[in-house]
Amino acid sequence: MKKELLLAAMGIASLTPGCVKTGIEELLNNVADKLVPDDSQMGAMCYEVAMPPERTEYVCLTCGKKTIHATGKAGEWWDSPSLCVQQYRVLIHKLNLLGLDVKLDETFLCSACKKDGASAFFIDVVYKNRKSRSALSSINDLHKLLACFEGKLAWTDDNGQEHPLKPELPRICQLLGLEK
Repeated sequence: MKKELLLAAMGIASLTPGCVKTGIEELLNNVADKLVPDDSQMGAMCYEVAMPPERTEYVCLTCGKKTIHATGKAGEWWDSPSLCVQQYRVLIHKLNLLGLDVKLDETFLCSACKKDGASAFFIDVVYKNRKSRSALSSINDLHKLLACFEGKLAWTDDNGQEHPLKPELPRICQLLGLEK
């Protein structure tokens, strides 16, 4: 019974059991021979496009205060650090699991804890008994550190692009508080 259901789902229920292998090959050949349509057709047009939020809420881990961040123009919501703070936290956690003593300072997102002029994530690193504090230029700084501590020769950015790690060594050393 299971075999018949599987064959029906594959669209080859009418084939005899001895012909199943030939039928699958025929189906695969049909798919391979078909041309990809030039113009993709739109899906259901009865839905409205969902706009990104025009504001985000951030709850400070230090003081517990909620801060509301307006993103300005709709469509630029991905630039809001309060939306991507969880990605930063995940990478920091992975770095700590690999043995790097690193803490994320996200206080610039909090209206109560924010220091004058602060507009970036900072990391506090203790490496080889040295303490350092560095501003992150982007989440890619954490991707570079992670790749380095995983023993890789390349790092992968948020878009999935791989880049060689060697040209990034000065930045990695800077983030670790080392001079090179």
